[in-house]
Amino acid sequence: MTNLTHILQKQKTTEMEIKKYRRLQEQRFELLQLRDELQIKPDAEDMKFLQSLNESIANIEQRIASAKRTLSIRRTGKR
Repeated sequence: MTNLTHILQKQKTTEMEIKKYRRLQEQRFELLQLRDELQIKPDAEDMKFLQSLNESIANIEQRIASAKRTLSIRRTGKR
């Protein structure tokens, strides 16, 4: 695989991660908003799900940041 192909593949993966990240953020926001509207106190299962969602979002943020750094380094290294 050439460097350009690898960079393009990494960029595509990053774009997919960003879409997934945005979707998870929307789900988290909707969940919190619905819970507030219904005045539901979170139980242990809700908190566990929310924690899992937050961890997924944090992992995706790290992968996006890492991929952007990698792409930036490769682009500037070619000049």
